[in-house]
Amino acid sequence: MPLDSTLLIAALAASVLGTSLAAWWLYRLNQRVSNIGAQITRTAAVRSEAWRMKLNNDRLAEWQEVTEASIDGGSRAVRAVHKSIADLSFDILESIPTTRDTTRLVRGIHDFAADNAYAAVSVVNRLAGERSRRALYTPKGPKHADGRVVDAGVVADVSLDVGPDTDSNSRTGNVQRD
Repeated sequence: MPLDSTLLIAALAASVLGTSLAAWWLYRLNQRVSNIGAQITRTAAVRSEAWRMKLNNDRLAEWQEVTEASIDGGSRAVRAVHKSIADLSFDILESIPTTRDTTRLVRGIHDFAADNAYAAVSVVNRLAGERSRRALYTPKGPKHADGRVVDAGVVADVSLDVGPDTDSNSRTGNVQRD
């Protein structure tokens, strides 16, 4: 074989090897781009869901406030009606001299019991409202390894680097579920 044909075969082999390496590199690059695209799609879906959940929480908080105010207003109205009816009855009984002293004693006991009952309704309503607000706004869900709750706007600390020694299933990021 002449030297020119040996060089030609070597050049052809080098060209085939270079083309093969370039094709392999393009294939891996395409895989990386596809994996990044899939991660971006997943992140967008999670962010969208987090936003929807925040809106739902805000709506629930509004309903909770309305419910708490309604219970408070309703309880005050019932208390006022109850007091006026009781006062009317006790006033009639107190106008009778033979029942006056006993009626005053019974009125005092009644007013004390009624005031405590309505105060208890008010306290329970306020505590239930506080607990509801705390439940609505206490972060729950995925946590970082150090215990911090993952912010709704930040899905996870996920590496986007996909090398030849990693695959798309091994990238779980730095997130733990409850």
